[in-house]
Amino acid sequence: MSCNSCLDPFIMADQDVELILFYIDGYGCLFSDAVTININEEVSDIFIPNIFSPNGDNTNDFFQIFTNDSLAKLELCQIYDRWGNKIYQNYKSDINELTWDGKFNGRDADIGIYIYQIVVLNGNGDRVRLVGDITLLR
Repeated sequence: MSCNSCLDPFIMADQDVELILFYIDGYGCLFSDAVTININEEVSDIFIPNIFSPNGDNTNDFFQIFTNDSLAKLELCQIYDRWGNKIYQNYKSDINELTWDGKFNGRDADIGIYIYQIVVLNGNGDRVRLVGDITLLR
């Protein structure tokens, strides 16, 4: 931990750790709480950006996954709009081939937040399910 008494500490952990935090208020009352930081090694080498802008400027024009696991395979990627409509699907391909261009039925999808579900088979043969959201800007 960077500092035990500063207001803005940070921690870099390479294994699971539980921290107990103490706070004394202006009246001298002591409060405590425990925070557990879990390191999930299965997904540590998969990076999924949370924003992209398919506007043709050649910068962040595609939603894609980045990994340094050369053996990882994409089993499934589904992207849904906020109403639950599936607007993109890709499965059983090289993970580097996942590139959603922000289109739905050949037209530009609306600006907004989309939900993804991705299943990756990593190099160890473990199936990893990732769920999150992506913001589409133009």
